[in-house]
Amino acid sequence: MATSSSATLSCLKQFHEPILPLVSEFQAISSRAYPEYFTKTVQQRLLSLFDTMVQFLQEIVEIVCGDSNAESQERLHCSALMIQECDRIQKLCKEGPVILLRSKLEETEEMLKDALDELGEVIEPASLENDDDDGWNDCPGDYTPEQTQFATRTQRKLRLLSMLYKAISKRRITAKTVYVNSMAEGLDSIDGCLKKLAALVDDLVSGVSMAEEPMTLELSLVQLVDEAKMLSGVVRLPLDGAGDGQVDWFDMWSKKITES
Repeated sequence: MATSSSATLSCLKQFHEPILPLVSEFQAISSRAYPEYFTKTVQQRLLSLFDTMVQFLQEIVEIVCGDSNAESQERLHCSALMIQECDRIQKLCKEGPVILLRSKLEETEEMLKDALDELGEVIEPASLENDDDDGWNDCPGDYTPEQTQFATRTQRKLRLLSMLYKAISKRRITAKTVYVNSMAEGLDSIDGCLKKLAALVDDLVSGVSMAEEPMTLELSLVQLVDEAKMLSGVVRLPLDGAGDGQVDWFDMWSKKITES
């Protein structure tokens, strides 16, 4: 037990060596030099690390006081979690805000694909022979021509939104984009639009599936188009502020989603 206590105390004394630099680094990135979504993500990871550390330190104190088994599985578990969180923080800081936003964009694209699939089931419902309904499906079985028509119109706009996401990934937030401080505000705006669009798409498609009131659905669609055009406006120019040959494409896209 004495040897184990000495080992755990030694571990405890060395805690400050890797942890204090983490805190210092977080204070450095908390300035406006980085987008808010990035600093919040780092903060969440640090808080998760510190929560795990508290559990780990409690185990160490119990061991030193002779109140716990030196081979505590809980201690080993907390230790593994701390290492995992440190790796995540290191990876996050190494990749930076651009890669993090690209990941969010990819997640939003996947959600949009699911939404388009759901709309497809409204427009062309599966035959009853292939229906695996287990009785928990709250969606109406049949849709009126008007409801199907609205679903088709929504589908067209969501396909245009998918095109916008792909254009942003290929032309504005690419894997080769190098972050500079002047991009912070623009990246935050993109992040905000993506979050709003994800929620709007989810609400709209859910409303279509549930055959909600037409006026409610129309309002949701207008809100979605407005937010999509806002995103297009944010990415109209490259993040470095210089013009390029893609500006006209984004202008035409905004016009097309309004008219479709």
